[in-house]
Amino acid sequence: MKEYADFIAHMDLLHIPEKDTVGNLIEEWLSSDSLRLAFPEVLEDPFETDTGRRRTHRLYIRGFTALLFYLVFLVADYHMVPDIFRIALVVRLGIVLPCSVIYRNSFFIS
Repeated sequence: MKEYADFIAHMDLLHIPEKDTVGNLIEEWLSSDSLRLAFPEVLEDPFETDTGRRRTHRLYIRGFTALLFYLVFLVADYHMVPDIFRIALVVRLGIVLPCSVIYRNSFFIS
């Protein structure tokens, strides 16, 4: 019973409607002909508040990992196409890497 009371208190802090109301709002949204890919604001805002920071951090880490994998392909370029390795080096390190770093930093500043 204490867990339920803690859950209700947490919902009050986040301004989340009661469980029955949430279920009704979801059912209404699913039965509507809305083409919107988001729940109503009363449901979406608490979700964003609760999960936004963690989701953004994961996206940042995965983007960094993907960038490292992208740069590791320089090794494959060196061994498989040595005649155009310099072009690949310039494109990967001189164009793609700076653009992706600028994009990532501007996207994750907030």
